[in-house]
Amino acid sequence: MRCSSAGQLQPGKTVKLVYHLKAGPNAKGGTITGNVTAGAGIALQLKVTVKVKPTPTPTPPPPPSDDVKIVSADVSWWSWSLFGGWSGYAGVDVTVKNTGASTKPVTITLTDDTGGSGCTGTAHIQSLAPGKSDTVEVDADCDSAHDRMQVTATLGNDTTKPFPVQWDSSECPNNGNDCPRPK
Repeated sequence: MRCSSAGQLQPGKTVKLVYHLKAGPNAKGGTITGNVTAGAGIALQLKVTVKVKPTPTPTPPPPPSDDVKIVSADVSWWSWSLFGGWSGYAGVDVTVKNTGASTKPVTITLTDDTGGSGCTGTAHIQSLAPGKSDTVEVDADCDSAHDRMQVTATLGNDTTKPFPVQWDSSECPNNGNDCPRPK
């Protein structure tokens, strides 16, 4: 590159030379050299070391968040034996909603809310998209008709707090007296 001026640089005066360098996508650092001359008597050699910062690697976006909510959990049926009394089985309709940003399977687990082994059951939803809800029936195997149950739902890394199961006393035998009671 060559620069020149139409006039002369007078003694005691200055001139400012400004160069803008823009590195290309594959540029590497190096040295820029040049000469500045003023007539026959002045020659100045320039040497500038240039460092090129590597293009930063973009930070990947965070993974979609996992978040699931139990909307409802209600006993849909329970079984009494033909000979009277509790047969040990109940169905619980559980509605869950994906309130997160990831599409994943959901596992619904039914347990005895006293920490014992009174009622247990598990159901699965193959895949639940963000913002969507689904209802599944969990078959419960219970020791007695008076077991108190709770459900949890797990989607990815998120598990809900225990959710109490509500019993519909209008369907209980013996005018509701033999109905399991929610806590």
